[in-house]
Amino acid sequence: MLWHASRIPWILCQKLDESDHLNPVWGVVGIIFLGGAFALFTYTAAWFYTMQPKVALIMIPDGKDKRITELETEANLLRAKIPDEKTLKVRSWEAAYEYEQFWRKQPKSPVCTQTNKMTPEEQRKAIEPCTNWWNKRAADYQRLLAPRIMEIVEEFKAKGVDVLNIENCASTGFCGIPLSVQLKAFSLRLDAQDHLAH
Repeated sequence: MLWHASRIPWILCQKLDESDHLNPVWGVVGIIFLGGAFALFTYTAAWFYTMQPKVALIMIPDGKDKRITELETEANLLRAKIPDEKTLKVRSWEAAYEYEQFWRKQPKSPVCTQTNKMTPEEQRKAIEPCTNWWNKRAADYQRLLAPRIMEIVEEFKAKGVDVLNIENCASTGFCGIPLSVQLKAFSLRLDAQDHLAH
């Protein structure tokens, strides 16, 4: 069938050079033939497609599935023992580290020298760079770290930890015992689930 369909254009092309012309009826017959062939091909393909059997896979549990379930249960128990990144224990340790890094990265203090021979205005101008440097450090600390550290201190206080020393200086960042040392000490008193170890 395909052979005849491919020959028809070649035959028609040869007939164009001849003086006689084909009867138009043959064109209609050819169209009907090709339409029927296409319909038959489509029907056959659809028939074969619908004849395919349905396959259903049924999972039969075996020893491997049971072992996988046991391992997942063990993994969940282990995850419960590992501190979550949002626990107070971890957050207080991170805050202590950030506090130390904050002060290490601060620019060096300018040199401001006053003498007895200076007028009050000259003395003010002499210490102005140091005053500006100090005020900027304090403002940066209060903007970047103080709110979070103060919140952490309040959480420790709610757990019954004595936070008197750090509570009074968390807003400024300057304590008798360095603030980072106190935060680390508080963190070490908590277990992985933020329970206070007595």
